[in-house]
Amino acid sequence: MQFVDDFFTVFLREKMNTLLLKGFEAYCIDFSIEFSDIHREWHITVSNGMITAIEHTVLRKPTVRFIVAVPVFRDILMKSISPRQAFFLRKTDIKGNLFEGMKLAQILAYFFNQYLFEIDENNQCHLIAKDILPCV
Repeated sequence: MQFVDDFFTVFLREKMNTLLLKGFEAYCIDFSIEFSDIHREWHITVSNGMITAIEHTVLRKPTVRFIVAVPVFRDILMKSISPRQAFFLRKTDIKGNLFEGMKLAQILAYFFNQYLFEIDENNQCHLIAKDILPCV
């Protein structure tokens, strides 16, 4: 899925080394997102509230691993469902530290809520607006 690769290699890479959310300046975690239907995994390192690494391969065991299918990830980006709702509806799974996973799911929801995405006629997801909601 091209939009998945673009999300990590273009959109998130542009956010590297900048504060993701006000109020989370001290937040640090290694996590990964595994796409169960396309057999791809992305590893993300957050240090002091900033993405400091995005890797297509997992070089070390993450604190948290989210397992999700591409359509569910797209629904999260489109705000049809929150990361937390996806977990409780069993549309995604969390491996590793469950407490940190739930905390990170909420942080990711705040992060995603800053941006507006759309789906085009080819079923691709695109960023169309940013900073649409204030940070918490």
